[in-house]
Amino acid sequence: MKRFPPIADAEFTPAQHRMASKAQASGPFHAYLRAPELWEAIQPCRAYLTAKSVLSAAAREAAILAIAQHWRSGTALEAHSKLAEQAGLTQSAIAAIINSQIVDAPASDVRIALACTRALLRDNSINDALYDDARRVLGERGIVELAALVGFYTTICLTLNMGEPDSVNTS
Repeated sequence: MKRFPPIADAEFTPAQHRMASKAQASGPFHAYLRAPELWEAIQPCRAYLTAKSVLSAAAREAAILAIAQHWRSGTALEAHSKLAEQAGLTQSAIAAIINSQIVDAPASDVRIALACTRALLRDNSINDALYDDARRVLGERGIVELAALVGFYTTICLTLNMGEPDSVNTS
């Protein structure tokens, strides 16, 4: 069941027209049409996290999959599984992340980003040993960007879950 059905173009406000001309009709598009100014406000953060972050695409997508798995967002899992594969994660690594298993990822940044993300979602923090490893592998900037990524994609997953409750993966 979609709680945010499409809005006819003829009914768009000017802000909705601006958003629709820039956004792809995917993800929480229909939800954010109800708050297009919010969508516009979060785009610089999305752009930064995808284009300017020091985190590698593989580390970023592994973290996003862990976030989507935590929030049981089937829509986000589906979309980011494809992006994770494009970023170089293997099908077995993607499946392990989705199933909350240990991931045998060759890149240390992927392993650390995943461990930090899971700890943040589970414990609301990371312990000193993990912080030291993350600082060594990701750097302080990478740690801060990873925390922002967790917050940003938590927002996206919860928006998706609110708008499309039937897509919530209950397994």
